Amino acid sequence: DICGGVDNLFRSTTQLRKVDFQRTELPLPVFSDLIGALRMTTCEELDISVCNIHHRHCYELAQYLAQNTLRVLIMRYNEAGTHGAKHLAKALPHASKLEKLDIGWNAIGLEGAQTLINSIKSYIDINIDCNTIPH
Repeated sequence: DICGGVDNLFRSTTQLRKVDFQRTELPLPVFSDLIGALRMTTCEELDISVCNIHHRHCYELAQYLAQNTLRVLIMRYNEAGTHGAKHLAKALPHASKLEKLDIGWNAIGLEGAQTLINSIKSYIDINIDCNTIPH
């Protein structure tokens, strides 16, 4: 297990403010366990930049976003793609605490960017830079 014991740590330490996993390879089974453990915390900021996040990870992440205390989600330099952006977009209307979403460099394209922007129901600082969106 790449993140061996981290899920147990989260289960015993529920008062977390920030969790930083940037530059950590997170295969889907490990990521799913991680998200499951994070659900039991009061984590406000999650950085999963450069973690090889794909659209299937975004499905798990969307489930988490819709029912948590996360205020900041940073996931730069991954491979979420259009499908990943659509998964996240479904959760954004329910992510009432989310204030900032940084999804730069994720190859979401124009369709993914539009889907995300159209799903926002309250003010969110969203960064979609460098996602091959035509001018």
